[in-house]
Amino acid sequence: MKLSKRLSLLALALILLSMPSAIAQDISAGEIEFDDLANMGYYGSTVKESKYRTVSGSPYINESWNIGRITLANGKQTVKTPLRFNSLENYIEFMQEGQKLMMPTEKVLGFYYLEDDTRIVFERGLNHRSENITPETFVQTLYKGDHIFFVHYNTRKTEGQQASYGSGEYRDRIRTYTNYFVQLPNGELKKIKKLKEKDVLKAFDSNKDALKAYAKQNKLSFKKEQDVAKIIKYADSL
Repeated sequence: MKLSKRLSLLALALILLSMPSAIAQDISAGEIEFDDLANMGYYGSTVKESKYRTVSGSPYINESWNIGRITLANGKQTVKTPLRFNSLENYIEFMQEGQKLMMPTEKVLGFYYLEDDTRIVFERGLNHRSENITPETFVQTLYKGDHIFFVHYNTRKTEGQQASYGSGEYRDRIRTYTNYFVQLPNGELKKIKKLKEKDVLKAFDSNKDALKAYAKQNKLSFKKEQDVAKIIKYADSL
């Protein structure tokens, strides 16, 4: 090996050794440990569930904690950790050493968690303000190609009145509306009222017969998310 090449390799090794631990870990493992997040400015605040007072309903899509990863704004993923999504506040919560913490939305590109061996993927970046979807809104991505098939969980809270005079107890109501959409290749958004053949095909101005035939040939149901995702994927090829 030439002397110049040896010196170059030695210089690279010295640079890697001098890097902060989090950055060095990015290069070697591609994952970020949660212990390093605070130093990188990614930690949020402790989750305070008591702020929801006495409520009917839940701010979570699923109150259970499921193992998953967070994709940070720098494109790196965290190590696996228990996660859950607060759709009312539009942020991801994670658990570390028994403490419930939240990650600021602007610090996250997306996340996924496993639910019954199914990977549930959330991303942000779409912009359809007429449907209350901004680039900061996390949506569940069911298929992403030329067409994008996704779910928007529109969670709302209605503030109630005091349960009794002077009691200090309030009864609020939280309700989540599950809305399915297809974003067409030209950026136009089509809402799917219900997962059924008529409503899904209505989102497509052309190729309805081809999509219907493909679903029948492959025994796909218009009532199942995963099957509709396959049908929409086929639409990309037409």
